[in-house]
This record gives sequence, structure tokens and C-alpha cells, in this order.
Amino acid sequence: MLRYCRLQRMAVNAFPSRAGADFSRFWRLPRPRPSLPWVAVVTVLTAATVVTAATGAKEPEAAAEEYRRLVQSLRERFPNRDAVLEGYGPITSELRGFMERHPTAPELGKARRLTAEVQLLGGEDKVALELWVDLVRYGPADEDRALGLYLLGEYSFLRARPDSRQARHRQARQHLTSLRERFPDSRWAAAAAGPLGYLELIETKKPPEFEATFERQGDKTTYSLNGLRGKVVLLVFWKASSPGQRPFEAQLSKDIARTLVAYPTLQENVVVLQVNLDTDRNLFDAAVRQWNITSLQVHDGMGFETPLARTFHIPRAPHFVVIDPDTSLTYLGGSAQDFFKRASSALKERRRRSE
Repeated sequence: MLRYCRLQRMAVNAFPSRAGADFSRFWRLPRPRPSLPWVAVVTVLTAATVVTAATGAKEPEAAAEEYRRLVQSLRERFPNRDAVLEGYGPITSELRGFMERHPTAPELGKARRLTAEVQLLGGEDKVALELWVDLVRYGPADEDRALGLYLLGEYSFLRARPDSRQARHRQARQHLTSLRERFPDSRWAAAAAGPLGYLELIETKKPPEFEATFERQGDKTTYSLNGLRGKVVLLVFWKASSPGQRPFEAQLSKDIARTLVAYPTLQENVVVLQVNLDTDRNLFDAAVRQWNITSLQVHDGMGFETPLARTFHIPRAPHFVVIDPDTSLTYLGGSAQDFFKRASSALKERRRRSE
């Protein structure tokens, strides 16, 4: 029987999911399936034409130049994650100062977004949420309002805890549905399809149809949802860099082996499948070799764009799926402990049917 395992904390420290924790990505343009951070603003501003704040310049031009200089200065003084964590208070003060001086500037939305990201890194989630609410209310642009709704929705979607999961998921659905209704042509409305699809899987408990080829030591096997009917399917989406992944792999291997020795009838009735989301093949190969991973694997170097990850709307790694013998989705989430608990229950039920 699978047991609970005590792992290192697998939470992502910075929002949003896929790139948030890596500060080197804090300076890229925001996009659907986003990582929103600082990145977003600076890339836009750096690529933009520099506007000189000469005497007599129009207020929007002067504000744009001041904001560009401010972000460039912050980037130079706080070049990495640790620096931002130590200086998030002064950073916030400077950004708020800009917002107070230019309450109608087009850059106000960018300033709110950036301030919220800094607050999240500093652990001030409540302040970040308030800034996103302001973004929805005051914009100033519709794209800012759409982004605010997206961020509020994805925050609820990703940060849901077991004791508040249903309520947070309802909040996420409300924000994301509002986004698609109010701003249907926004790129963020298109990006909302992923979280909404994920929430639908949880609510319906119906796994999506899929077919994929998995490999182990050169041997390839193709599995489909229909072909797995009658079996317990344990599906793991992982990256070599995920916190706690190595002890998780050791615990999974140990528990599966122990279960199959104790209950031989399960030998043909449990399938462990893993999807690696690293884009670097070398990282994947090294982890498999060094950690002695023997599960069937998919690695195509596409990261979160790999078909199975998109099919299940996987938002971050690690992520876990349990499908019971009736092809009901009994677990979809990011908690290793919940995964082991649901897997144990599914295996007990499968064993009971075999007796």
C-alpha cells in the first residue's frame, strides 16, 4: 500500500507558475501562459524608443521617460532575486512614488504590475492582490484590466490550499470567466483557457482522452486512456530542478515495489507514467541515471508545451494525476502527499476488486 511521504516543500516561491521562481526570467515580456514578473516591463521599455523628457515635453512622454529610467535604475541596483527580497520595501516606495506623481500616465498599469510582483516576492500577498484589484478597476488601459483579472484568477487557481481549495477555485473561475466576458479579444482571455480547462477537469473528474508513447531503457510503449481502463494510473509531471523531486522519486519507487511484492495481483493493474518537462535533455538523462528512475517516461524537450502537459492543462511542476480503474480522475494537483494518499485509496479499491 502506498504510504504518505514527507518531502521537502514543493511550493513555488514566486507567482506565477512556470517561471516565477527564477529571477533571471523576471525581465521578459508578459505573454499568455505567463510568467509575469519584472521582466515584463523592462523588456518592453528597453525595446521601446527612448523618449527624451525635454523642457516642454508632454506629460505622457515625460512620464514614460521617467518610468523607463526608474525601472532601469532598479534593474541595476537589484539585479537578482536575493537583492529584490532584501530591498522590496525601498523598491515599492519608489514605484509608489511614481504612481503618485503620475496618476493618469499610461505606465500606471505597468507600475502596478511590477509593484505587485515585488510584493509577492516579499511575501506581501495581500498587498499584491489589492494592486491587481486596482489594475482591474482603474487600468488605465483595457489590456491592464484584462491582465488584472487574469492575475487574480491564476493566483486563486495556483495558490489554493487543501482546506480552501473549492472556494479558491470558485474565485478563480469567477475572475477568469469575467475576463473572457469583458475582454474577449484580449490575449489574456485566450490565456485563461488553460486554468479554466484545469478547473473543469477537477470538477467533472473526467480525464481527457490521450495517447502517448513512453520509453524505458530504449523500449517504447504507447498508452491511451481507453487502453488503461481497469488499471490504476499514476501520472507524474516533473522537472529535475523541482524541489523535493529526488526524494519523491525514491519514495515512489520504494512504495510501488513494496506494494507489488505484498499484492502480486496488482502487478498488471497499476501503471506508473512520468512526463518530464525539462527542455534540456541532459538534465533529464542525468536525473534518470543518478536517481535510478525506472518508470516509463516521456521527454520531448518541449517543456510545458508537450502534448500531455497541454492536455491536462498542467500549470507547474511537479504535478500529479491519479486515474482509477473506472477512468475517473481522482486526483489532479501539486501536492505529493495528497497524490500518495489518493494513489493508496485507488490501489486498495483495485485490490478489493481482484479478491
